[in-house]
Amino acid sequence: MYTLVKIPPFANKDIYSFSKEEAKEYYKWFTNVKNERLQILESEVQRMYPKWKLDYTRNSLITLYEWFEKKVMYRNINDEEKEEIKNQISQTPLFVGVIEVPKITFTEETVSICFDIGIYFGDVFVKNQTGIKWIQKINSTSYIDYAQPLISTKFSKIPINTRRVAENMARSILEKKEKRKSFLELFDKWILEFSDELKQ
Repeated sequence: MYTLVKIPPFANKDIYSFSKEEAKEYYKWFTNVKNERLQILESEVQRMYPKWKLDYTRNSLITLYEWFEKKVMYRNINDEEKEEIKNQISQTPLFVGVIEVPKITFTEETVSICFDIGIYFGDVFVKNQTGIKWIQKINSTSYIDYAQPLISTKFSKIPINTRRVAENMARSILEKKEKRKSFLELFDKWILEFSDELKQ
């Protein structure tokens, strides 16, 4: 079983409810746990691909994606989770009857895998292009990636949430979408965009 991410107790709630102090503490926790989570990822990938390493090369993304495709899974949502989702929807009357309660969600292992791959994918950008770095935006809770670790240049209008990218990829894999892109394809596309930004 994949070693699950252990979120600190104070962060075990809706991220949009974080105070700025909690958001900063969450980012500090993320920074401190990064290396440990990357070691877990490397160890797990090597079970299937013994020669794979955390070398932060674009080619490492090829094998990582092949492994990822075999590991992501959905599970059925239980009754308690359904009620919690219904309660969340009911808090916004406009959503009632419009948003359906999902029947499936990611397994806990898949959530942790996406978290860890998000770290690695982001670090591949950071280590391959001077000027890209990890940031956090905490000015407004209405921002879609409020308090989340993001990669960006100082010119980026839309920083990238690499964990969200991994989760979207997992959905595309599980739903067998034909036009899904691999980590390598996205890296090649976005590294060029970042490079163009840095030439300004």
